[in-house]
Amino acid sequence: MSDSFKNELSIPESVKTRINQIFVRKFELKMEDLSSEKHLFTDLGLDSLDAIDLVIAFQNEFKIKPTNNELQAIRTLDDVYKLVAKYAVVLKKDHELQAST
Repeated sequence: MSDSFKNELSIPESVKTRINQIFVRKFELKMEDLSSEKHLFTDLGLDSLDAIDLVIAFQNEFKIKPTNNELQAIRTLDDVYKLVAKYAVVLKKDHELQAST
């Protein structure tokens, strides 16, 4: 995902809230401890097994399958927001294309 594309994404608060709820539910974090600049591993205390759980949660909640390269690029909660928003844009375009045919 290019930096210019990342910067163009508008991330709805509802998506951020759903993502934050995953972190609260799966990793027993407090909602008030979650902010976009938080580093997943150093600030939030996630480890490699948590990262796998996070991918599964994304697949279940948002029906997305990020690539390995995309997953390896995630460092902060903001990276997570942007990744999910990117897929939301792609899925919306796919849905619009299917509806128009």
